[in-house]
Amino acid sequence: MNWNQPVCEQCWITEHAIYALDTRGVVGVKLPTVVRGNDVEVEQCCRCGSPTIMGVYVRIDPRTVPYPKEDTPEDESQHVRHGHSLRSWG
Repeated sequence: MNWNQPVCEQCWITEHAIYALDTRGVVGVKLPTVVRGNDVEVEQCCRCGSPTIMGVYVRIDPRTVPYPKEDTPEDESQHVRHGHSLRSWG
């Protein structure tokens, strides 16, 4: 399974909001690093299951999220090319 999981904008904001101490609510949000090529891919948020094209990923154990992204054959071939096999990682 892939440890790089897609996250939607709403889940990112929920997890990375910056709140004011005087109860004004959210005053900012930590900006993510967007990983996106020329093509936009519709993916499923690992947290809530919503579709996302945001291009933001979190490194998290896929067994701990409700909607984990499975490895595609392309993901697996990249690991094999770099001298690793997903099958040997268990």
